[in-house]
Amino acid sequence: MPETVQLYADLAGSQRDTLWAVYHYDRSTPRTIAGVLPSSYQTIYNAIDRLEDESLVETEAHPTDGRQRVVTCTERGKQVLADRQKWERGGPEVADA
Repeated sequence: MPETVQLYADLAGSQRDTLWAVYHYDRSTPRTIAGVLPSSYQTIYNAIDRLEDESLVETEAHPTDGRQRVVTCTERGKQVLADRQKWERGGPEVADA
C-alpha cells in the first residue's frame, strides 16, 4: 500500500472527515469546519492539530480576527486525498512515496 494511502488509513475517522472538509472549504475557520461535520468544535480543533502535525493542513492567523485561525489543505494533504481516491477506485497504480 502506498505511503499516502496508509497515512490516510491510519487517521481517525474525525481526522479523515476534517481533512475532507478542509479540502472542500479551504481557508475556513475551525468553527466553519465544525459546522459542516457531525462532530464537536473541540473534536475538529484536535483533528486539525493532528493533521497539522502530519503536514496535511496548515493554519495561519485570520486576516481580520486575531482570535481565529484559518485552515488550508497543504499539497501533501491534497495528494493524500487524491491517492486514496485512486486507490479505492482501483485506478492507475499510486506510486509508493
